[in-house]
Amino acid sequence: MSLKDREPKIESLRYQRIIIMTDQDHDGTHIRGLLLSGLNELWPELAKTPGFVGAFTTPIVKAFPKGQDEQWFESIAQFEDWRKKNVNTPTLKAPRYYKGLGTSTTAEGKVYFSRLPDLIRPFTFDAAGEEKLVESFHPKMAATRRDWLAEGRLVLGDTEPAVVPAPAEIVSAAKQFKFEVPKKAIELTDFVNGDLRQFALYDNSRMVPSMVDGLKTSARKTLDG
Repeated sequence: MSLKDREPKIESLRYQRIIIMTDQDHDGTHIRGLLLSGLNELWPELAKTPGFVGAFTTPIVKAFPKGQDEQWFESIAQFEDWRKKNVNTPTLKAPRYYKGLGTSTTAEGKVYFSRLPDLIRPFTFDAAGEEKLVESFHPKMAATRRDWLAEGRLVLGDTEPAVVPAPAEIVSAAKQFKFEVPKKAIELTDFVNGDLRQFALYDNSRMVPSMVDGLKTSARKTLDG
């Protein structure tokens, strides 16, 4: 793709689709949003082509129930729902939280790629989603974003950690995802108003100093050791 050609034909490209591979956490969501925004701005016709842009979705948590196949979860909310329904189910070991793609072992990576068709979710672009995507990043639309985030706190709820069992790394990292990744296509509107807005709320919570102690999350962690 070239910046000089804003309407290239797929058949003229060296590749027929783009697969976004990011971590499943909030920051990975932000990267997905930035890439989708760039594609929609620079090559809108390509971005809207069915199946051209997709996301490679790996698990953020794995659970290991005894006598069953290991369970994969694409969101903390999904894991929480399963845990509540299986509170008495014995497990072989504690659930494992995957901070990023680098947390996966070589063997797990091979499994992911062997299931590639099942783990790719195509994005579908709709007019409302495109409008919200622009509002999410446009430097001159801060006021609109503030309203969007205020509405998000009512719709999505708080961004405090979910209460989940050991290991401790899950507890510290379990920021609630209220919108789960669909099993098929991901509507742009759902992604922007769901996961991307949840990232923005979470990012504010760690970047805006607290009224209580005047510290950001990173500074507080540093002082607490």
